[in-house]
Amino acid sequence: MSRTRVFIIKGGYNDLKEALLRRGGVENPDSKSTNFDLKWTLNAKDIDYIALKDGQMANHFGRNREITTKTGLTSNLRHSYSVHNLTDMDDYYPRAYDLSDPQDVGDFIL
Repeated sequence: MSRTRVFIIKGGYNDLKEALLRRGGVENPDSKSTNFDLKWTLNAKDIDYIALKDGQMANHFGRNREITTKTGLTSNLRHSYSVHNLTDMDDYYPRAYDLSDPQDVGDFIL
């Protein structure tokens, strides 16, 4: 006999909720609870990644902005190029500017 799966959904997602209920899941309405198998949220900040236990899942990955935002990815590619003497990122990555960086702003305006 399989155990009942508990889920928390924060931020709407009624279609997902209905699908999980049809599959025998049970909703935990307390969005701050640690009792869940799946936690689905609109914002990653609503997930305490450090408190996740083995077997618990969430729909966001912690500390991923370094590769999942254009600014984060661009910064890391530039850093890798300068540290590891890799191929110039302009050979394989579209030109990008971080407009919060004064040097990039200057390059963008020129």
